[in-house]
Amino acid sequence: MLLDLRQGSIHTFKVNDSYVGERIVINGLHYAKTAFEKAQTILIDAAKQSLDWLIIDEVGRLEVEQGEGLEPAVLRIVSAFQSGLIRGKLLLIIPDNLLKVAIAKYDLLGCRIFSNDFPEV
Repeated sequence: MLLDLRQGSIHTFKVNDSYVGERIVINGLHYAKTAFEKAQTILIDAAKQSLDWLIIDEVGRLEVEQGEGLEPAVLRIVSAFQSGLIRGKLLLIIPDNLLKVAIAKYDLLGCRIFSNDFPEV
C-alpha cells in the first residue's frame, strides 16, 4: 500500500489476475506498474516541499538491484539532498541485506546508519 499523508489517500500496489495493465512481479506477486509511477510522483512532489523529514519506506531489491519500483525518483531525491537542493532530513528504510549495495549505488558514505540488528539483552 502507498499512503500519501498529504492527500490522505491510499493506493494499492498488489493486483489480481484480472488486472490488465502493466505489472511488476516480485517473488511471484503481481503489482501495478502505475502504482509505482504514482509513488514516484508523490515522492518527487513531497521532496519539493519544505519538509523537516522525508521518509521512504522502503528502498528494496527493485530499486537497489533492478533500478525499478521507485527508481529513478529515489536516486533523484538522494542526489538533491546530497547537493543541498533539498533541505531537511531524508530517512531511507533499506533492508540490511541490501545495505552495502545501496551505500555504493546512492553514494551514502558519511550518512548515519541505524540497524535493527540489536544484540540480545
